Amino acid sequence: MAAFYLLPKVHKPTRPFLGRPILAATRSVFKSIDQYISRVASTLLPLIPGSIRDSPDLIRKLEALNSIPPTAYLFSADVEALYPSIPIPEGISAAVRFYSHHFDALKTYAVLNNLLPPPRPVLFKKILQTILLNNIFTFRNMAYFHQISGIAMGSSISVYVANCFM
Repeated sequence: MAAFYLLPKVHKPTRPFLGRPILAATRSVFKSIDQYISRVASTLLPLIPGSIRDSPDLIRKLEALNSIPPTAYLFSADVEALYPSIPIPEGISAAVRFYSHHFDALKTYAVLNNLLPPPRPVLFKKILQTILLNNIFTFRNMAYFHQISGIAMGSSISVYVANCFM
């Protein structure tokens, strides 16, 4: 069963509760299908416009620019509570739309890497709905809860859904 806990955030002002809410889905009944569909969809992450994989990727992209005007400023932005703020239907819609639009790239990737063909967009949507709409978790092993809003931070597919949603 997935478990809810708080991760301390000493660098942020205190809110109604101390810490970042985490829903660890590592023991979820859907973890295997979650990991599988995440591996399939993760091949699309670099195709999301403006995607930066990590700091070295940012440096490579900056170095590839012909020139940066001397008046240019580098900045970053962060969305507060992104995962819990994503409405599940809209997150699914954005993820399926991007998946469908790049389905040919997924099929090509599967052929080139000798993998099973990716699930068709209709099945991909059903898998997402199963994972994201049936998130059951426990708190201190005392009670069970059904997450009805936001996407789970502990779900593997949440990274793909959040990137597509943004």
